[in-house]
Amino acid sequence: MSTAKKLYLHRLYIHTHNNLPEVSPEEYLRREELAEYRSEYIDGRIYPVDGGVEAMAGGSLDHNRISLNMLFALKLAAKGKNCEAFNSDTKLWVETASSTAYFYPDGMLVCKEGLDKIKADDKITKPRLIIEVVSATTEKKDRDTKFKAYSKIDSLKEYILITQDHVLVECYYRDHLEEEWRYRSFNIKDELVELYSIQTQIAMVDIYENVSFVEVREEANDQKE
Repeated sequence: MSTAKKLYLHRLYIHTHNNLPEVSPEEYLRREELAEYRSEYIDGRIYPVDGGVEAMAGGSLDHNRISLNMLFALKLAAKGKNCEAFNSDTKLWVETASSTAYFYPDGMLVCKEGLDKIKADDKITKPRLIIEVVSATTEKKDRDTKFKAYSKIDSLKEYILITQDHVLVECYYRDHLEEEWRYRSFNIKDELVELYSIQTQIAMVDIYENVSFVEVREEANDQKE
């Protein structure tokens, strides 16, 4: 399926969902236990993971490869640091005085302060690092909606965006002294990505291992035809 088709279906799906009645967090969790596909929840609205298009197809292969590569690297980096890596099957609960949201990040690193707070039903509330793999259908949500929500988490020190259709890793890290977020990007395949939140470096070649970007070439060919 071409990127243009995915974006069209994504917009149609979101438009339909935005016109449905709002539901409570309790009702969302009840539905989520019975649902065939995962969805996220933001202040009364339910949104399919990955925009509802690739979610139903199981996501792209490159998306899955990048997620697994990054989680494997994080697991190695976290060894002996009292931290644990979690994949996209794990819920993240973000709650403030005026907002409630549930997300399924592509990856999270949770350290001691967060591990002590993990709920009995596998919800995480205090991650140190969050990873999202960015696709055409998730880019706006990853960069805008999710970043706004994630930035409210006091324990979060770093937010990583990994583009799946070309080599680009973007890192937002919290500067507690200046009380703001700093930005760095990496777009050369032989670079080392420095993660301040866990004091480690991960090679770009490891993050993009076995990723050929073949889907991008196929979509380009579809548009030519």
